Amino acid sequence: MSYLYNEYYLVSHVPSLVNQWEIQAIEVLKNKPENILIIGPGFGYEINSIINKLNADDSHLKLIEWLDLDREYAGKGIQTEKIPPSIIVRRIKPDNLMELDEDNRWDCIVCSFVLHDIKYENQKDAISILYKALKPGGTVLISEMFLDNRVRSEYVEDLERKKEIDVLYNGFYDEVQKEISGETVGKMKFLKELLKIKDGSRNGTRDYFFSAQQTIDLLSRIGFAVNTDLGYIKNEVNFYLGIIIARRRE
Repeated sequence: MSYLYNEYYLVSHVPSLVNQWEIQAIEVLKNKPENILIIGPGFGYEINSIINKLNADDSHLKLIEWLDLDREYAGKGIQTEKIPPSIIVRRIKPDNLMELDEDNRWDCIVCSFVLHDIKYENQKDAISILYKALKPGGTVLISEMFLDNRVRSEYVEDLERKKEIDVLYNGFYDEVQKEISGETVGKMKFLKELLKIKDGSRNGTRDYFFSAQQTIDLLSRIGFAVNTDLGYIKNEVNFYLGIIIARRRE
């Protein structure tokens, strides 16, 4: 097992992420979709959570499709032995959300920790792609690391970036270290990796924090209906994590 695979596997098992997948699965199945698109499922634990939450009332679900940039490790953890024979689970192309070109195809789309890999100035286009791909009345769930009232901009001062990274580490990766006895990267290495973003590493695209309200406003401008009372769910295990739920208008 490579170092990258091991790191990816360990991080995916921290309690807050496990809880995130469970929350998503419950919300996905509430609307009784016949087909679902999962964007950026990583190992596939989000898909496992949906399968594990199925019951007799969810027999209408026929298809789970997914796409992910990672060609080597993505989907490796999907528990194929637990998938009911009535449900097809399959990977589709393209690998990149920004290249997705579908109209009115899915009842539900789950977009987990994907927007922070898309440049700030392209996020409106990304959400427009999600809107177009959903059937009228379809639902999108967006999981990200949210800070209330944090308004993102294209350029971030170094000091502000360092403060955000410290919050990210203490609010999430510190949990990783505690749960997995320090097997993951240390704080200094983690900070150095994220600070490289300013210099264009990883294509200079990552922006780990989002404002929940700003994202809701963007969804609304594109045409989604967002119930501001019920459309944002905080993760009780780690309050930095959250899910925004929006519906494409009929």
